[in-house]
Amino acid sequence: MKSKKLMIAALCLATTVAKAQVVYGDDEKDYARTTASSMPMQGTSRSIQQQPSISDGNNRFRLSGIGDNWFASVQAGVSTFLGAPKGCGDFYDKTKYTMVFSLGKWHSRFFGTRVVYQGFKFANCDKQSVGYQNYHGDLMLNVSSFYRTTYDPLPKWNVIPYIGAGIIRNSELHNKPFAISYGLIGNCRLSKRVSLSAEVGGTSTFQTFDGKGKDKHFGDNLLQGSVGLTIGIGKLGWEKKPAKPVGMLPEQNITDLTPFPRNDYEGLRRLRERMGSEETTTDERLAKFDAPILFFFKINSTELIDKQQLVNISEIAGAVKEFDLNLRIVGAADSKTGTKKINRKLSVKRAKYIAKLLMKAGVPKEKMIGISQGGINIYKPYTANRHTCVILYKKD
Repeated sequence: MKSKKLMIAALCLATTVAKAQVVYGDDEKDYARTTASSMPMQGTSRSIQQQPSISDGNNRFRLSGIGDNWFASVQAGVSTFLGAPKGCGDFYDKTKYTMVFSLGKWHSRFFGTRVVYQGFKFANCDKQSVGYQNYHGDLMLNVSSFYRTTYDPLPKWNVIPYIGAGIIRNSELHNKPFAISYGLIGNCRLSKRVSLSAEVGGTSTFQTFDGKGKDKHFGDNLLQGSVGLTIGIGKLGWEKKPAKPVGMLPEQNITDLTPFPRNDYEGLRRLRERMGSEETTTDERLAKFDAPILFFFKINSTELIDKQQLVNISEIAGAVKEFDLNLRIVGAADSKTGTKKINRKLSVKRAKYIAKLLMKAGVPKEKMIGISQGGINIYKPYTANRHTCVILYKKD
């Protein structure tokens, strides 16, 4: 009788889906819901009547307008001249105060340009203080944007490497050789328009900049570190482009729906009453069954997209206890972001996160098996691959 009850429960679970929730879109807040009174079993020719509309799953932001995302910065710090030949004096003898002024614009959330003036004094190889002016234009890359999906509110931290070119003028010798600039900027937002900025960088030019060394040979370097304030000008931030619709899911058999993860919430909620059903079936294939529940995560984190997903934890724990079920907990990350090593660790963390919640809800550890898939690209859109899948099953 118990085996028959189990078989009819599995049959019901496989044939009925209601209020299936599917996560689509890189926005990670867009949900498409479909409600179907019934879903065909595998092998049948019936197709799903109601299909969710989906987006392309990509984060796309508009480019900056002409008057948008400008900034001006002023910084003070120290600079050290390291020339060829080295000359006399140590590092501290060659360190002087410096000022840095810049004006720039972010053209996209990744790339920006700026013009920079840096100057004051430097100590040459004879330890003499000489005035200089360094003019250069830089190309900047905001690497923090590769890990962001929203700019509302504006990010608090930014890490920005840059490289540029210009001229550096020796006020005493009146020479203006070509120079290459490079460095790293860190920003911490204090308010909507004001940020604390810190910069470490350098300028490399020909050895004759200080009047010593070989002509047409690089070797004179000016290293600098500075701290100051950056003021945002114009409209700040980035607007998302409307999600590009991919259309409706094509009509297909249930066996074709594997690229689109879905949660059988109704099956989980009704599991107890179905397990208690007195109906019988002769289909021995249903002696074992799966009831997958997916928990979707934000990019590069173990933070759930929607905290309401946590209501399933107690339901799963109750079903495991009442019907002596086992769990397979499968963590995954999307392979389009992050390295293989990072995605492997992230998928393990996501599986452990759900496992800990289930243990707190009363599921014994020996009832669970953890699996790490690492980075995968199985589901469409690719953001749906950022999940942990909990599969309920009955051992033979």
